[in-house]
Amino acid sequence: MLNILLLLVPLLVFADASMITLANNRYEGLVIAINPEIAEDPKIIDGIKSIMTDASSVLFKATDNRAYFGEITILVPEKWTTGTYKAARNESYGKAGILVASANPKHGDEPYTMQYGECGEPGEYIHITPDFILNDDVIENYGPKGKTMIHEWAHFRWGVFDESATEGYDPFYYASESQNPEATRCPVSLKGTNVVIVNDNETRDCQYNGDTNWLPEDGCVFIVDSEQPEILNASLMSHQYLDQVLAFCHSDENDPVNLHNHEAPNEHNRLCNQRSVWDVMLSSVDFKNKANLPQVGFVNPQPTFKVIQPKTPRYVLVLDTSGSMNGINYDSMMTASSSFISYYVPDKSAVGIVEFNYDAQELCPLIMINSEADRNNLLNRLPSPPGGSTAIGRGILKGIETMTDFGDSSGGHLIVLTDGQENVAPYINEVREDPTFKSANVIVDSVFFGTSASVDLQKLSDETGGRTTSPNDLKSLIEAFQTLSENNDGDIQDKQFQIFSGSHFMNAHDFTSGMVVLDSTVGKNTLFGISWSQYPYAPDVVITSPTGEKYCSTPRPHCDSTGVSENINIKTINFQIPGVAKAGNWIYEIRTDTHSMTVNVLVTSQAADKDVPPIVVESSISSSDVSSGSPLVVNAKVSMGYEPILKALVTAKITSTDTGAVHMLDLYDGGSAPDVRKNDGIYSRYVTEFSNTGRYSVQVSVQGFGNNISAAGPALSPGSPAAFNFGHVDSKGNIVLNPAAHEHVTSSKQSGTTTTDIDPFTRIDTAGAFFFSETASADSSDLFPPSRVIDLTVKQVDALDVSQGVLLTFTSPGDDYDAGTANSYEIRYTYGSPSSLSKSFTAQNPVKSGNLISGDLTHPSVANSIENFVVNLTDIPTDKDLVTVAFALRATDDDNKVADVSNIAMMNLFLKPPAVSCSNEEGSPISSIPFEKKGDCKNFYQCSNGDLYTLPCKENTVFNPSIGVCDRPENVPSCSGQTLATIAPPTGSSEPPPPSCSSTDGMDLLLPIPGKCNKYYQCNAGQLIERDCPPGLVFNPDGLYCDWTYNVPGC
Repeated sequence: MLNILLLLVPLLVFADASMITLANNRYEGLVIAINPEIAEDPKIIDGIKSIMTDASSVLFKATDNRAYFGEITILVPEKWTTGTYKAARNESYGKAGILVASANPKHGDEPYTMQYGECGEPGEYIHITPDFILNDDVIENYGPKGKTMIHEWAHFRWGVFDESATEGYDPFYYASESQNPEATRCPVSLKGTNVVIVNDNETRDCQYNGDTNWLPEDGCVFIVDSEQPEILNASLMSHQYLDQVLAFCHSDENDPVNLHNHEAPNEHNRLCNQRSVWDVMLSSVDFKNKANLPQVGFVNPQPTFKVIQPKTPRYVLVLDTSGSMNGINYDSMMTASSSFISYYVPDKSAVGIVEFNYDAQELCPLIMINSEADRNNLLNRLPSPPGGSTAIGRGILKGIETMTDFGDSSGGHLIVLTDGQENVAPYINEVREDPTFKSANVIVDSVFFGTSASVDLQKLSDETGGRTTSPNDLKSLIEAFQTLSENNDGDIQDKQFQIFSGSHFMNAHDFTSGMVVLDSTVGKNTLFGISWSQYPYAPDVVITSPTGEKYCSTPRPHCDSTGVSENINIKTINFQIPGVAKAGNWIYEIRTDTHSMTVNVLVTSQAADKDVPPIVVESSISSSDVSSGSPLVVNAKVSMGYEPILKALVTAKITSTDTGAVHMLDLYDGGSAPDVRKNDGIYSRYVTEFSNTGRYSVQVSVQGFGNNISAAGPALSPGSPAAFNFGHVDSKGNIVLNPAAHEHVTSSKQSGTTTTDIDPFTRIDTAGAFFFSETASADSSDLFPPSRVIDLTVKQVDALDVSQGVLLTFTSPGDDYDAGTANSYEIRYTYGSPSSLSKSFTAQNPVKSGNLISGDLTHPSVANSIENFVVNLTDIPTDKDLVTVAFALRATDDDNKVADVSNIAMMNLFLKPPAVSCSNEEGSPISSIPFEKKGDCKNFYQCSNGDLYTLPCKENTVFNPSIGVCDRPENVPSCSGQTLATIAPPTGSSEPPPPSCSSTDGMDLLLPIPGKCNKYYQCNAGQLIERDCPPGLVFNPDGLYCDWTYNVPGC
């Protein structure tokens, strides 16, 4: 049963940050693309120009005169008609760095950056909405728009993360030096007040109690002071909306006011190992090795703008007809090219054909596809059987000529299919420098079909923004052409989704069948494509719908043959299902006659309803050229509209083009490296297994199993958003709230993960291809170290008894990144500066086997398991009431390769429970609502004008901390057995009589009970009541509170 929110959702794609360059302090190549669903409005263009002009000035200041924006390209939709726009070259929606699209319900008009990679890795794209551009009300929420864009640019370009408390991170922590609660922020010198926002106009002071580890209660927020230290100017990654914040936190001890806060429990510290944003930025490709040093003298950072519009999609098939293509390679090329022309390339596209062998020739000029006749015309122009040499360079130049004859070649695609190395000049490297090629601005897509492939052609594809695929059989070749037919213009309604792909080897007079799951989000233009190899004898195929309708390749009673096309010459049968195909299980049945053959089945479909977002899978690989020791990551984003799909079975199929060897790799969304966020719909894994040096293709398949799959509502977002401005404290100490603050807090409280059942589904997506080059020493087969742990957490096993140990939890790395099993763990800790664990890991305190209550340092679990270690700390300093301890770890494999140090996990150990204060951070007295008196069910605390009162509940009631009132005991499980007793010594008792219990000021009196360390007396309205200390604590007669045993001599 499908139940979803109706939205207009753009197709979100993987941008290419490498197309943006920084030279001579100017960024070039930035494209801002407007989604086709956005209605035409020239004000959007003007707004973009204004925002990015301001952003460029902010960027120049924030980078200390190192960078600003040069020429910025704005790509408007093809359907916009009122303006005069230049033709796009190789710019596209799919490669844009900033997308203007409809609002993500999770973020609204809040800008955010899609970040899938680890620290220092560029993001995918920045998402902004038309309302953010046009509506100035957003300034009160996020600050000046130009500054907000630089907050996002830092995410996108340099791979840094938020320094404020984003979702899933603690908004407060105890500072190790001051031992006071601090708001998560950078720098710590940024002043403010902690309050609870009650309504649009009212706040109250935050409560501090044991349930929150004596930190401010849930719902407490940090509101900045309007007056800050004069030299404070950081951080744009924490509070970009403040007027005087124009820089990033750094690690320069000479400027302590803007120093990086390495203790704050934010996402940046977790993923970047306590490094400052400034340090991460300077280590990026933009600035490392002293590149783009600060400009001296006057510099005008104002960018220029170019507004362009995409042209008609144009494709030239540049096909290899050299002698090595003879036989099955030629047959496969003909079948795949025919499928591309007949079914996959969309209407209103232009297609031409060029062949190359010892030379190159045009077989068909570009033809605009408007009818079936146009497609047939192209099919009749496909090349004859091959022979001759391999002149790839000549083929590319002839393709450009064909494209130019049709008009401007800019942005046109050359789909170059070849099975071997070139051996006729001009070679690809020469073509790259040819003025004709440079001025053409074409996109070169490479299809390597064979064991030998040109590395230079792959580089040419990378440089022009093209895609590289490495199919090794007919099925994967057809899939490659289907993928390359997508123009990535952002219009999700026109996208052909690959639903199913299967291959069957069949003997003569054989039978096989299979099932295809079609979900209700797709169904329009559904195509069952059947292809086979070797012999020109068609199999007999029957397709059965979920409701019993049959479609047959051979006419027979009660079977529909309309919409079925068969071509013996190119060995294909295609079933075009009429209307919108029904959701459910479709069955195909295949029978062979007198010949054996391999039969391939490929099913594609489009979105069923323009108002219902389809399930989408978008996959990518982190590099196209990999050497041993360098990590390769496969990512797959699985979503329905803007909502991530959880608990899907996501598998990457990695195939060696040379040997055909296949490695299946499950991708995970568990929040361990390389997956940076748990449950955000981004599934990731490292690729660590290679059968040989050579080229590999990567294909991702996804399965959903109905109720086992959840489309999360406001789940943990994969985006990195701008910080929200709750308001400020004016110079008189008055809190001035942002009118939207209460609504923002309320929506945040409701942002827990929700689930919606969706249909069973399947999707297949081609991630790309890469070349693996072996550079490891010959005597080592262990190419990779274990992965870095990024999800280490620590907490006290028993908050009231430190002797029970502390619990470390993390996801186990493997022998090779996240595969296999590591050999051992090294865990270290410190009571000093947490950053010392990353700076000098081996100098910190080691956790030895004797310190472990549970866990084994020498026997790690297999990769991607949850590890739990309980550590007994025997060296806790006793000179403080509060001690901060920080842990980190790293794994070693059996070849002594060592992982990078993990994220640093910190916790507070209370050696004495903190006294309850009735003062705020400035020391001013406060009043409060009733709150829990830890360990005491019958009484509660309440502050009144700075004084702390202990007040009793009525008879037969206990205090319920969840609602802040006295309640029936059965509603408070932890207090269901409590009774109130008046203490009177038994007759003839030898114990001393209890002390007198009188009170003239209405305040309670606490007294020790001789000989009973874990009990105490409480005087309440003249009655003497015996109380128990919480488990593990004893009564301290000096301090008159329950305390740790080692603080009370004799107990």
